[in-house]
Amino acid sequence: MVSNPAPIQPLKRDNAFDLTLKEFRLRLTPEEEAQFQVTTLDVLKSTILGIQSDQRKRKKLMHMGRIQGFLEAMEQFGKVIEVFTNTNEILAFVWGPIKLLLLTAKATTDAFDCLLDAYSSISDNLPIFQRYQDIFHSDDRIQLVLCSIWANILDFHTQALRIFDKSFFKLIFRSLWNDFKSRFNALLSDLLKQRSLLDSHVNQIHIQHYEQDRIKFLDELAEKKKMRDSEKYLAVHQWIQAPNCTQDHEEHQHVRKTHYTDTNHEPGLWVLDIADVQTWLTTFAPRTPFLWIYAIPGAGKSVIASVIVDEIQHKKHGLVAFFYCKSQNPERGSFVSIVKALLFQLIEQQRGLVPYYYDVLGEKGEVPLHSEKLCKHLFQEIMQNSPKVYLVIDGLDECPRKEREKLMQFLIDTVNQCDSKSPGKARLLILSCEDTDIKRRLSMAMTTKLDARHLKVDIERYVEYHSFRVYDKFSKAGLTLEDRNCIKQDVLNKTEDMFLYAKLVMENLISQPSLGSLREELHPNCFPKGLEQAYGRTMERIRNNPNKAEAELAHRILSLMICSVRPLRWREVQAAISVNIDGQTVESSRRPVVHIKEICGSLITILDQGDRIEFVHATAVYYIVNQSNYILQVSAQRAMASLCLQYLSFHYFVPGSKETDRVKWTSRGYYAFQDYAIAHWTDHVLGALELGSSLEGPPTESVDPQLDEFLDGLITFATRFDRDGTLSRPLLPDQQQQLVFAVPAGLEKLQADPEFSKFRDVWHHAKCYRTFIGDKQDKVSLPPLQTSLEEGRQTLEDMCASARTVEMLSFYGVNWFKCNRLSCYYFHEGFDSDSSRGQHYARHERPFRCQNQDGCPGAVTGFASEKELEKHKKTSHPGIDRLATTFARLKKTKTVKEETHKIQCPFCSLRFRARNELRPHLSSHSNSMPPVEPTEPDAAEIAARGAGVKGEFQVSLK
Repeated sequence: MVSNPAPIQPLKRDNAFDLTLKEFRLRLTPEEEAQFQVTTLDVLKSTILGIQSDQRKRKKLMHMGRIQGFLEAMEQFGKVIEVFTNTNEILAFVWGPIKLLLLTAKATTDAFDCLLDAYSSISDNLPIFQRYQDIFHSDDRIQLVLCSIWANILDFHTQALRIFDKSFFKLIFRSLWNDFKSRFNALLSDLLKQRSLLDSHVNQIHIQHYEQDRIKFLDELAEKKKMRDSEKYLAVHQWIQAPNCTQDHEEHQHVRKTHYTDTNHEPGLWVLDIADVQTWLTTFAPRTPFLWIYAIPGAGKSVIASVIVDEIQHKKHGLVAFFYCKSQNPERGSFVSIVKALLFQLIEQQRGLVPYYYDVLGEKGEVPLHSEKLCKHLFQEIMQNSPKVYLVIDGLDECPRKEREKLMQFLIDTVNQCDSKSPGKARLLILSCEDTDIKRRLSMAMTTKLDARHLKVDIERYVEYHSFRVYDKFSKAGLTLEDRNCIKQDVLNKTEDMFLYAKLVMENLISQPSLGSLREELHPNCFPKGLEQAYGRTMERIRNNPNKAEAELAHRILSLMICSVRPLRWREVQAAISVNIDGQTVESSRRPVVHIKEICGSLITILDQGDRIEFVHATAVYYIVNQSNYILQVSAQRAMASLCLQYLSFHYFVPGSKETDRVKWTSRGYYAFQDYAIAHWTDHVLGALELGSSLEGPPTESVDPQLDEFLDGLITFATRFDRDGTLSRPLLPDQQQQLVFAVPAGLEKLQADPEFSKFRDVWHHAKCYRTFIGDKQDKVSLPPLQTSLEEGRQTLEDMCASARTVEMLSFYGVNWFKCNRLSCYYFHEGFDSDSSRGQHYARHERPFRCQNQDGCPGAVTGFASEKELEKHKKTSHPGIDRLATTFARLKKTKTVKEETHKIQCPFCSLRFRARNELRPHLSSHSNSMPPVEPTEPDAAEIAARGAGVKGEFQVSLK
């Protein structure tokens, strides 16, 4: 016996359709809502006839009759639901969007054709509403289906309006429409199900189940779209590989937050009261879109930049893209890196553009993005087509001169182009030291110099707080409040508007071990005057550390940081310190356990949750290398080169080692420094040999212990890797080698040395390798080293599930799955899973992607070359290929289809002339879901809707 279905709540006739409409109206802009409210069917028909007349004059008719069935179906729909709601008001929000979409799309043939096809497809899947008028009025469950149809119509218009409202939709339409296809196909499938329910007069149980299934289906669809959007965003992120500016910005925010917590005063807010800054921020169209803020080194310009960025974001003045340049990090000073960072931030704030850049990625096949020409094109494109954009560049003077001049000219030209089309749309703020070149380039800019007027209160609050810290530490030893006041005044008298000076001096005073040493530091003969002497006092404390082991450790750490090619992680520094060259081993017991701030003091700043270390300021590097003679650049390069060469010669890097041995070595942290050493040993060998005019170094370095260690490293490395002739084997033809480089004079002086051939072989190998470009430079140049790297990494990955202990994380971080390409950011940064790395590899190896994402495997797996992609498109998507080259077409005109393209694909809407054309196309659907069987409207339906003949829209206005 069949049980009765569970009762459901009747549809509330007075609000069901209105509530659905209300949700739709919330997604509209005020302008759209006002425009739609006054649109009638007659107004829409007049608009359509006007467009058709214009097309006829230009002899470019587009078969406007395709929309007629939809209009008549919706007119029937209005008559059916008029007992529930105000039909005129409801249908105005159908006619209005159609009118706006047609007027927007009419200038772009491709978009207009897609829009007409969409309306035709929807009308083909709608029921003949008049047949079910009595059922609609009497059956609550059937009314639910009716309301679902209404929701689908509004959902289509919601998505379509957002696609067509982009200011440069002509450029990105195909990407966004392809991205929308899966949702649109799901909508058609849902309409077809709704129509089937009505056609078959399904029972109440089926309708109830259908509504539940529909909710589940829509939830699953939303989840799939969310996943697809996330995958595309991740792919674009990995493609651009922009420097992480957010970390730098958060660090400056942290400085401000700490200052506020300590002093109850937030620093830098005064910059928002400066007249030129207010004009640049808030004026609709300032007299110039450029603003230059300059000050002496150490004044706190980066913190000021973060205040302005936060103000733009908080007040929602517009989009903002920023960059903090750093001289000690090559990635933070190159033209391409800065433009990529600005580009990605603008994409991140306009997620709707991700499908377009995903398609660009698939078309260009360049992974990662490195072409200067393409970077410039993409950035100018997004700048010209975005709403108001604020660009903030801090520390421009820290970039190399060539990169700086190129960047300034490019940004100025780009902003001027935007400003000429829409005044005030793009604005550029530069913060730097006073520099003649920057001043000349920005002669048209508003200019503000930061001095004591601006910085005084912030510095006073900082010194006030930290002078009390000094007092709290030494008061029991006899320091008085009067002494504290003297300390405060002495520091303030000598800051010379330099926040950095106050920071260095106060941290140096607080770190003194006794009251006696504090009073020595405060003596007029010792108290620093200016930034250089402030660094000098900090260096003096490090040099004179009574703990000699800590003093030597500080020297090694600073030496590593000064010559490193990229910023080092603290765990990498610890690993480097652990290398015992004499013992040819790695000793974890050598890892520093003392915090780096205790070792190196205020010279170092800690970022990225304590794992990334950098110098506190660019001036610190300059002082250590050029003023203090504490570390010689050539000695630092020799020491780092020797470390890399000796480390890579250890027996841990012999290919074919036992798995049990590799597990043991891995668990002890022996491979924690391998990523850096393998990627950059050639840089340090060349740096050590090229830094001076000879191997003897400068006069002050008459005897450099690092020189002997470096030469020993060259011999050890050459002996280890030239057993089978690998090292001495030419990487380039001999003739080309002679053209590429000549042996440096310093190396020639060693010709009498019995080991000269080994020095020369290592030099030749490194020099030749650095001439490579593209894929060749992405490979480890020595095969044995490549093999040992792969084996060691595989061992670590195999241990991932069982060995992620605190100790192992301290050795290798959290991302154990690394890219195998040396130049890739993810070679050292890595991924948290093998699947994430696999997706990344696919972008490297098969970067060209099919743009048809409606179930095409080529959109996922990609192709190795552009030629393979073009072949796939011609074979699997002939319609799309023709679409790209032909605008005057009559696709989906029923007469043309039936007469020339009789064979329809069961998985999509494409038709073919013969089955031999269909077969290769079917391979693109190998992973597709089972198709929904299409149903063609019968003759009665066509007659009921009055479809126009000969492809034209035919109406008589009321």
